[in-house]
Amino acid sequence: MNYKNRTPLFSLYYQIENYFFTSISQRHHYVTDGACAYFTGVESSGLNLLIVNKKNCHMDIEAVLQRGIHFLHTTEYPFSIMIRSELIDIKIKNKLNKENFHTDDTSTAMQLNMENFPSSDLRNNDNIQCTDRCLTDWTTPLESAFASIPTVINQYQERHQAAIDAKKNLVHFSLYVKQQPVCSLTLSMQKDIARLDDIGTKVEFQGQGHASALMQHALRYAKSRSISRCFLDASTEGISLYKRTGFSTLFEYIIFHRERC
Repeated sequence: MNYKNRTPLFSLYYQIENYFFTSISQRHHYVTDGACAYFTGVESSGLNLLIVNKKNCHMDIEAVLQRGIHFLHTTEYPFSIMIRSELIDIKIKNKLNKENFHTDDTSTAMQLNMENFPSSDLRNNDNIQCTDRCLTDWTTPLESAFASIPTVINQYQERHQAAIDAKKNLVHFSLYVKQQPVCSLTLSMQKDIARLDDIGTKVEFQGQGHASALMQHALRYAKSRSISRCFLDASTEGISLYKRTGFSTLFEYIIFHRERC
């Protein structure tokens, strides 16, 4: 698949990415049609974001960054900046470095054509449950998987509860071992596209296939809802798992991080 053929997929990726983050945000600010700042109110820099994914003919990237950073500065919460790698040059890096933002990590946008995902009945699985009505179970594996503190995980749970209360199409799944939740994820759906987020397994249960099993279940659920394409944002550690599931790479984000304003 060449770059030109992937262009429509980029637009779908941005669409469902925006749906997920606006659903869990307290406020958001569209800087341009290719950049948006999301404020969740969770005290984690990875959950308050300025995402820049394409150029705008009416505003250069430096101006986009300035406006987006200003919006997030006013919240007085930690935040990060995600920029599609093709948009970054030495001038942009130097500007961010001067403001004490430094390259922290990369993430990879990935996609799965659901036509290539094997069809099968969505069988009842007593070990996997929808936890929309029990988000405490849903957050239990995430607290361990992402080494989060209780305050932060409680804030994040509140944002997902707010999304459910607002009738956003976010579905939460957890996998149980001996009646204890050990793995969780979030499935967002909008029209015929979907996105997976928050894929995490308790540390002591990692490497046992639980995340793969839960993803398979969520994807079967999505396909039963006529989803044609699923997307996700992969950390370096997760890419191999997602490729085994059938996901392929679209592009990379470079993440710039500054803990405090």
